[in-house]
Amino acid sequence: MKLPMMRIRLLAALFSGATLAAAAIPGFAQTDAPIVVLGSVAVRGALDKLGPMFEKTSGRKVVIQYDSAAALASRAATGEGYDVVVTSVGAVDGFVKTGAVAADTEAVVGTAVASLVYKHGTPKPDISSPDALKAVLLAAKSISFSDPAAGGASSVYFAGVAQRLGISDAVMQKATLTKVGEGAIPVGTGQTQYAVAQSSEYAVIPGLDGVPIFPADPKSTSKFAAAVSTKSAQPDAARAFVIFMRSPDGTAVRNAMGLGGG
Repeated sequence: MKLPMMRIRLLAALFSGATLAAAAIPGFAQTDAPIVVLGSVAVRGALDKLGPMFEKTSGRKVVIQYDSAAALASRAATGEGYDVVVTSVGAVDGFVKTGAVAADTEAVVGTAVASLVYKHGTPKPDISSPDALKAVLLAAKSISFSDPAAGGASSVYFAGVAQRLGISDAVMQKATLTKVGEGAIPVGTGQTQYAVAQSSEYAVIPGLDGVPIFPADPKSTSKFAAAVSTKSAQPDAARAFVIFMRSPDGTAVRNAMGLGGG
């Protein structure tokens, strides 16, 4: 992120644990206007915690609005109606090219991994090879994932994996389809034996664990970035929120919520 060094140091001081008066930061004066963040549902777990933390530290209100990646892309494309967008790197790169977000504010904020999710206390599935994954899926009593037609990254990837393994029909016969971002919920409630979801999606549900599906395959991971709208009326506050996401405290939250790296 290419912010002036003086501002970086000032904001770093703010987020190192000391609470600094908001008025001390240029462009960061108290206002009733909230910082509006558009977030992909895949990063909801992290943002739900980071928003209140930033509010407590900065004194600024944060309003977070979630949507599927596809729907969010159309909302964010104009740069209007929000201050920060958090979604896939590919989408944010596209917003930079169209001028919807400022290029020098783009920052990677983590990576999620498509995983086979199971409940604590049940055997960890061995999916260490294509044949092992195929055997587990064929033996599974039930499985849930978001409807691939809705564009969820993990379910779209999994649909391709099942097709390559030649078991698409067998998987669909035992599948429960959910809304985007909710694929792991049926495992948590005991409705299904397994689920396919991103690490950042199942991490928010108590009692669940997951095994990455082919982690060596770049297509199994989804990298996320944040950036500030070029039409934000409060760009300094918006930039501060992005910096906070990458601060030590913000990184600890992201890691805990299945959004490592960045």
